Amino acid sequence: MTTTIPALGTAFQLGMVVRDIEAAMQHWIKAMGVGPFIYMEEPGPIKCTYRGKPTDAKISVAFTYTDNMQIELIQQRNTAPSPYMDFLASGREGLQHLAFYANDPEAAYRQMEANGLKLAYTIEPVGGTEQVRYYEDPKQVGTMTEIVPIHPARRRIHGAILAATKGWEGKNPIRRFKSIPHFAEVSGLI
Repeated sequence: MTTTIPALGTAFQLGMVVRDIEAAMQHWIKAMGVGPFIYMEEPGPIKCTYRGKPTDAKISVAFTYTDNMQIELIQQRNTAPSPYMDFLASGREGLQHLAFYANDPEAAYRQMEANGLKLAYTIEPVGGTEQVRYYEDPKQVGTMTEIVPIHPARRRIHGAILAATKGWEGKNPIRRFKSIPHFAEVSGLI
């Protein structure tokens, strides 16, 4: 099930920050029966800012779906400043953000800011123009909100991951790729 909030778009992803992505994938596969995971050692070349300063957070990610809700597991592999490191440092592990596909990213950003949420983190593909933005509510401790601009290439990649999960029978539960561009190439998306 997905939820749509007009200016934000459709809620499509639960972002989980974990200390051990291998153990987390095994938990979701064995305990929850969810899979397969599309694992990427790194997302690809990206530029990130955290609280207004450039940062070089090195992360590995793994994606799967349960119904139409994407599950993203994130493990940071260095100690660069990031919302992931702060989340773990606070003693938490698990749900760190809820992501929305925004039809109109600028309207979504305005809605976040009009409701007192603060821009905390941005991710931008090197050479790209569409920022993914994380917002936080400084008055609450909880999950961040991620705004993801709809982009045809991003939709195709997420669609290929979703297709891999439909009718999954437990075989090949972790499918490993170097990066998102590598997955797209192997999947015939580029």
